[in-house]
Amino acid sequence: MSTYPFSSLWPKPGSFRLLRLTPPKSKTPRMECQLLNYSLDDSDKAPPLYDAFSYVWGDPGGKRAIFIDGYPFDVTENLHAALWSLRERSIKWIWVDAICIDQKNIEERNHQVRYMAKTYGKANRVLVWLGESADNSDRAFEEIRARKKWSDSSDDETIQQAVLALLRRPCFRRIWILQEVAAARRILIMCGPAEIDGYAFCLGLQSLQTFYKDHPDLHNLVRSVTYLIM
Repeated sequence: MSTYPFSSLWPKPGSFRLLRLTPPKSKTPRMECQLLNYSLDDSDKAPPLYDAFSYVWGDPGGKRAIFIDGYPFDVTENLHAALWSLRERSIKWIWVDAICIDQKNIEERNHQVRYMAKTYGKANRVLVWLGESADNSDRAFEEIRARKKWSDSSDDETIQQAVLALLRRPCFRRIWILQEVAAARRILIMCGPAEIDGYAFCLGLQSLQTFYKDHPDLHNLVRSVTYLIM
């Protein structure tokens, strides 16, 4: 059970929290973090360079504990895996809704949701987490990245199905992603250890839809995904 005692945000527009991922202190598999208050509108309380996180919460029934300032805090399995992946990439400062907003404080939650476009717009990058590696997702990323460079397309049915499986992931159908991605300065799409720039991802997908004529469902998926990101 989460026992982290949230401190109140400053009573000013633009106040928000950032999560700092701290390096592991030992070989113990424990996620240590800090939660600090900043302001997007007050230069004296300006935040460090941070990334905003876009993801699907995942199964609410499956929980894993992280530790914020020494206090246990429950997150979903999907978010726990994502935080672990971010720390391995040496990413330190992130904004993530499930942690940086006190979800039990309705007034705060409503205020933070109204301010979300600015939170994402001021971020250095928006990190789109598709989930852990599965269904040949690494090969799908390689195929999409390659399509940015040349115009031939793989006839390998396995790779085609891998791309389809990647695009069918729930993150691409999450309603909030439209607001989050639309406000972004830069986008980095991640799936397990694989990652690709958002613009390169869209260029690759647009090339793929030209060649995968036998997969009409891919055309619709590509169109919806590139609309959200570009």
